[in-house]
Amino acid sequence: FSWGAPRDDGRVIVTVDQSRVEAMDQLKREVQQIHRYCRKEFGNEKPHLIELVNKFLGPRSSLYLLFYSRHLVSDYRDFAKFLGTYYMSQAMGTHQTIEELEELRWWISPTNKNMMMSKKQAYHDVWRNVNRDGLPPDGDDTNYALEQS
Repeated sequence: FSWGAPRDDGRVIVTVDQSRVEAMDQLKREVQQIHRYCRKEFGNEKPHLIELVNKFLGPRSSLYLLFYSRHLVSDYRDFAKFLGTYYMSQAMGTHQTIEELEELRWWISPTNKNMMMSKKQAYHDVWRNVNRDGLPPDGDDTNYALEQS
């Protein structure tokens, strides 16, 4: 439910569920883009998960090489830990580092700790630098990441 801007005649338009519809349409476009890219890259074969991970996030992926060339990360290990921190924080519904999660008294397994950035500042610095560099330049994460891969 949301209020729209007043129209020229002064009436206000009330929309119900429009944000959800727009988000779902965006999701469909992104999935279609990924399918097109995978068909182009892998043909009709269904790649294994490890092939997809290596292609999009591996040490030879264009995304890693972009982060490295822009000095957003110092090496692949930093990149992997940055991604680990990002995906863990998304799974937890927060945008926190290990120290911040421990301050909240959330339990994190030793394995997960090894996959995350441990320095609070480093994780947030990467995001600040991504923002500073204007990545992705066109504001469309999906297309930019796919074009770079």
